[in-house]
Amino acid sequence: MNSGGQEQYTTLSMNPGGQEQYTTLSMNSGGQEQYTTLSMNSGGQEQYTTVCTNSGGQEQYTTLHMNSGGQEQYTTLHMNSGGQEQYTTLSMNSGGQEQYTTLSMNSGGQEQYTTVCTNSGGQEQYTTLHMNSGGQEQYTTLSMNSGGQEQYTTLSMNSGGQEQYTTLSMNSGGQQNILHYA
Repeated sequence: MNSGGQEQYTTLSMNPGGQEQYTTLSMNSGGQEQYTTLSMNSGGQEQYTTVCTNSGGQEQYTTLHMNSGGQEQYTTLHMNSGGQEQYTTLSMNSGGQEQYTTLSMNSGGQEQYTTVCTNSGGQEQYTTLHMNSGGQEQYTTLSMNSGGQEQYTTLSMNSGGQEQYTTLSMNSGGQQNILHYA
């Protein structure tokens, strides 16, 4: 019985790598079945994986493990609103702050990575890596400028194959500013 007085099943087995692995079947706080597996990852560290049903009634996988820097990292595999698989990872950035990274498919069917973190000024910042219409990688960052207004910066390749930065922001008069750096 778990702490909530519900039946709980735990199975001890060997994984394909010959290591012990524990799997527990229990009920989550929503009254649904939940499976949690304790195993060893490829780096020899403990790794927890939970399979449950999300609020939309779809299976959701969450893995808790240690990253190469020795910090806890959570990765969730679930279905997005478009019915496609989406991975979300919660980890710590180099500044020691929480960072969320999502891997999903964009409307063109291509992989797209979005990272939400806090910048050095303590404000949320969004960065997306996707493929532009020319099939090249493009990074877009949404952050706040020194005036506290939203600012979009895009890093892409120009037709000559060189890096190009474009920043779209609002000036003090409330008008759009577009800056290009090549």
